[in-house]
Amino acid sequence: MFKKIKYKIRLLWHSLFYGMRGADIVINGPAGSSEGVEIIQQKAIGGGVFADMLEEKQTQQVKETVDAYYRVYKEADKWDTSGIKIIGEDENGVIFSNTTSLKKKTKADFMKHPPVFNPSNFPIRTIQDNKHFENQYNQTTSIYLYDTTLNVTRDDFTPRFFIEKLVTKMVVRTPEKNGAIVDLYVPAEASQFGKIDAIIISQLHTLRKEEKTKSDLVDIKTLEWFSDKAWNSEDMCSFKYSVRQLNAINLYDGHLILSYACDVIEDGIDLTAKHRTKELDEKYAIEAPKRDNIDIFTYERHINRKKEKQNNEIDTDNLDSKIIKLS
Repeated sequence: MFKKIKYKIRLLWHSLFYGMRGADIVINGPAGSSEGVEIIQQKAIGGGVFADMLEEKQTQQVKETVDAYYRVYKEADKWDTSGIKIIGEDENGVIFSNTTSLKKKTKADFMKHPPVFNPSNFPIRTIQDNKHFENQYNQTTSIYLYDTTLNVTRDDFTPRFFIEKLVTKMVVRTPEKNGAIVDLYVPAEASQFGKIDAIIISQLHTLRKEEKTKSDLVDIKTLEWFSDKAWNSEDMCSFKYSVRQLNAINLYDGHLILSYACDVIEDGIDLTAKHRTKELDEKYAIEAPKRDNIDIFTYERHINRKKEKQNNEIDTDNLDSKIIKLS
């Protein structure tokens, strides 16, 4: 499971920082001086936080940058910004409209969920879609291989078919204090082009009718995933359950529901907590100046417009006296 998380994060970081490798700029303004600015633009990877991330170096700046990313990511997820639009930009950056529509998500909004199989009305812990990620490219067949959010382990055997590839979502119900029922949702009908899917679904229907719970298709040891837009869970949290047994296979709303009785190993553990740094906590506590870390593109737009207004002369008297680190 952690390989999937690492892959997703590395893809994001590499795409961002590789594309910006030529924009790693350091602006120096010595304390107590009114001298001009020194702008060093790197033409290739060879230094700075972007290059360090590409090389997976664990420098202090890298740790704080990753920490800051997760803090912003998790905080932004708590707000509804659907009504805000970008309408232009000025010397201070991007201009937004309808900013008064910004509101924090309420518990009532967050706790709504689609109908799920729950005949005994057990409390529902979370609902997670089983998303697919591109992780490999097969040059022989010229197609991408896909991984899923759901990860399962088995007792040292390779099944004929991997049912996790067909699961559309996972639902966790909590009938007891230290246990859980994890429901795996599988389409009750296969598409006309899915021959392998049709075989799996046909076997599941047979197991349901004969009330069999033993098959290499459904014998699973653990169920594990990380949350991504899950109901009743923040993003990037770990869910892991040890399977006792498969209770039953039920038919509900066009899906076959595989209900596993499980013991809880992890029930929404924040995976980003390990990235938190004491140094960044201290900086936020003293409300470090916003100009310590600014958006490079906003700064460049600001400087260019000042040049146009002042006949290509920079007003160095108004520069921040601190060292400005762009990260």
